Amino acid sequence: ITYMIRIENVGLATAYNIEVNDIYPSNMTAQWVIYLNSAPGATGPGNNVWNIASLAPGAAYIIWINVTVAVQYNITNNVEVNYRDADGEAQVTERASWTTWVQNPFILLTKTANATAVPGGYVLYNITAENIGTGNATGVTVTESYPAGTTFVWASITPTAGNSVWTFDDLPAGFIGSLLILVRVNNGTVPGTVLANTVSLTYSSLANMSMPALTARANTPVIGPSMSILKTAPASVNVTDVFNYTVEYWTTGTDWAY
Repeated sequence: ITYMIRIENVGLATAYNIEVNDIYPSNMTAQWVIYLNSAPGATGPGNNVWNIASLAPGAAYIIWINVTVAVQYNITNNVEVNYRDADGEAQVTERASWTTWVQNPFILLTKTANATAVPGGYVLYNITAENIGTGNATGVTVTESYPAGTTFVWASITPTAGNSVWTFDDLPAGFIGSLLILVRVNNGTVPGTVLANTVSLTYSSLANMSMPALTARANTPVIGPSMSILKTAPASVNVTDVFNYTVEYWTTGTDWAY
């Protein structure tokens, strides 16, 4: 961002001991803009104070300041000018401000999957990315972490690397897109297993500022029948005794057994 500060003496007498103090936007913990340079260079302490000996009536003094944006928020820059008259009396402080709309992406990431799955069956993951920000997202990378017990089958967009990484050059502001991924639940996956799937997304702003990484998760429990059986009988009997065997069986799975 280039700020232009114009100080003009619109009065009828010369202004003296003029101090221009530019207040760079920040919060309590971070500087929101980073100073690069100015013309003319700052003359006071730091990089935001300029001292002007005097300005005659009708005269003007211009300061150019170049900064780089370090946050994704709208930023307001304020400047104050203090000066004195010929008798050394302090005059009323003059102030001015300017708000810059910082265009930055802001992506929402969601993921859904089947409510349940069975061994040998399939799970369809639906990943949705929506850029609700005011600027384009660049260098977008989507990375899937497939759960143990599954095998990749198909994706609606061909992966960029292997079967789990997708890269996109640009996601415009307002863009909504989906990626479908189909996996097979391996035979032998024990009913009761929860298939925990995670997707991550990284991206940058047009100014190559890395934005916070995103993750979304979907958990799918594996259901299926599982039987237990128990047989009991007397520990000992006589030669002519009649005795019974007791067979007990029950289901311990998460689905009907047929």
